[in-house]
Amino acid sequence: MKIATVSLLSLAACVFGVAAQPFNYATDKIRGVNLGGWLVLEPWITPSMFTQFDGKPASEQGVDEYTFCQKLGPEEARRQLTQHWDTWVTEDDIRTLASYGINHIRIPIGHWALDIANDEPFVKGSFPYAVKAVHWAKKYGMKVIIDIHGQPGSQNGFDNSGIRGPINWQKRPEFMERSLKVVQQVAQYFADPQYQEVVTMIQPVNEPANWGLDMNDVRKFYTDAYKSITAASPHFIADFHDAFLPLTTWNDWKATCPKSYMDTHIYHVFDTGLLAKNATEHLQLTCQHKAQVADLSARIPTMVGEWSLGTTDCAKWLNGYGRGARYDGTYLTTAPTCPTCSCVGERDVRYYTPEYRHFLRQYTETQMDAYEAGAGWIFWNFKTEMAPEWDYMLGVKEGWIPKSPGRRTHGCRANVVSQSPASVPATSLPSPKLVAVGQGEGGSWVSSFRENSQPAAGRMATAGQGEGNTWVSSFRENSQPAAGRMATAGQGEGNTWVSSFRGRNQPATAFVQAAADSTPLHATNDY
Repeated sequence: MKIATVSLLSLAACVFGVAAQPFNYATDKIRGVNLGGWLVLEPWITPSMFTQFDGKPASEQGVDEYTFCQKLGPEEARRQLTQHWDTWVTEDDIRTLASYGINHIRIPIGHWALDIANDEPFVKGSFPYAVKAVHWAKKYGMKVIIDIHGQPGSQNGFDNSGIRGPINWQKRPEFMERSLKVVQQVAQYFADPQYQEVVTMIQPVNEPANWGLDMNDVRKFYTDAYKSITAASPHFIADFHDAFLPLTTWNDWKATCPKSYMDTHIYHVFDTGLLAKNATEHLQLTCQHKAQVADLSARIPTMVGEWSLGTTDCAKWLNGYGRGARYDGTYLTTAPTCPTCSCVGERDVRYYTPEYRHFLRQYTETQMDAYEAGAGWIFWNFKTEMAPEWDYMLGVKEGWIPKSPGRRTHGCRANVVSQSPASVPATSLPSPKLVAVGQGEGGSWVSSFRENSQPAAGRMATAGQGEGNTWVSSFRENSQPAAGRMATAGQGEGNTWVSSFRGRNQPATAFVQAAADSTPLHATNDY
């Protein structure tokens, strides 16, 4: 077995940080981002690194970091990875994130950062980059969570564990033994006094999949890891993922590991039922999560360590290299979740309408509000190459993520959880900003609904009228015929305004602007 080591001499030039910013974990809220796709490759975060395998036989394709290194060979893999490590996260990124009010960064690393077996093709050398990022965080007054994202054999079968495929973490005793040694190495390294006010949490394993593991063994690993982490330094907090089990499963965990946090990950995209939700339902579900997070946090501090703004799985290779999306029917389904929708345009902010941008702002702030009912949140991811709804820095630049996360106008109403979906008031969506596309006979209704290629049934006489025609995806539910002329676009005689958000039924409220006024309206009710 090869053990990758880190030379302190190689870090001699690291940044001398300013005094660490005080953070009270009992009262302050974690507001963080993940540095994903950096020291653990994920094809959907940086697809440019995996397009080199396009068109090759499956046996020659890299689909995760293991096969990336295996197919390229050690020298070429090292060359490409070193270039990536040098450029994907920079000091300027950390400085910018700090200016956005981010107080924590979560750094995913693989076990191979410190431990590589002789039969594993992984390339060593990533750990010094994690240390460099810790020094940058110290310089800009941020805290760090070291997340061991990939363990030997894979703890979940996801590509983000380093190995896509079977869950083999518990198949060989030495795998979990090696995992515990990596936890010990990480804890001992960052127990150095220079890091004590910076590296505050260690997560011994990310997202162990309960469906492929013996949870008794997982719990034993958790308690053993807890002992190693807290033995290295009393200032450390051990951070444990919920293993995709109901949060109530962990109600008694603090009695077992008192100096620990629970971590849950909330996404609205990896299930056809979630993908079918409309805007109102996404917001309502978020507020249901608020109650669940608050309930567990009353027993053990609980944070949402991963979340995003995605409401489709359209990001290229989000489901894995070479795979499509459930949303458009190209992955794991015989029919698309939205038959009249397309993933075209989902990856390009140029197709985002003012209406959708407003929804993203509302969705962002509502999630922040919900997750701060617990210990706080860590967004996935700090940036991406072509997945806008997963890109925090782009979201701030484009305006749907607040530059100061503490200054929010949207959130969950106190009584939302007890309300039925029908009684939750919808956001007063503005009338779509209509464009030239969509008035042709039998043409496609494209740009004003995020290029979802909604077919127009017959000629649309003028934008917002549709006399006797079926106004597909913008007037009434389920493509029902329009009940006469719409008085002005966006008023619609009390009918249901459907698909400002990708063809899903969005109940209408009173629209107070005429079609000619395309200024976005702001919601008067929060969820």
